Amino acid sequence: MLDINVYDTYYVFSKTALIIMISALFGFMGLGYYLMLKAKRKLSKWLNLIHVALTVGGILTVWILTQLFRESIMEYQFNNNLTMAIYVLVIITIFAQILYPINLIGAILKPRNKTTL
Repeated sequence: MLDINVYDTYYVFSKTALIIMISALFGFMGLGYYLMLKAKRKLSKWLNLIHVALTVGGILTVWILTQLFRESIMEYQFNNNLTMAIYVLVIITIFAQILYPINLIGAILKPRNKTTL
């Protein structure tokens, strides 16, 4: 379960809903990459690599870090630092998603190479 607290409001997502949302996100991204492949548009390899690495790597790293929370009250400072690290990674992962539309728009606006066979 994922709980998000925004002031006095709690947003609660079940694991199933979270998995469906993440799957839909990756499905839409994959569809965009597939459409660029079918349209024979060339995407930037570096932007692809950075986008995929930060997306997959960020999600996996956040998941691993959430497994490190300690239950003892004496470890309060450790949990605060861990929470801050998780927030920073989530923000980096979210901002990395800006690379996806930049890459797609750049591929659409870039003129095609005319090659003769």
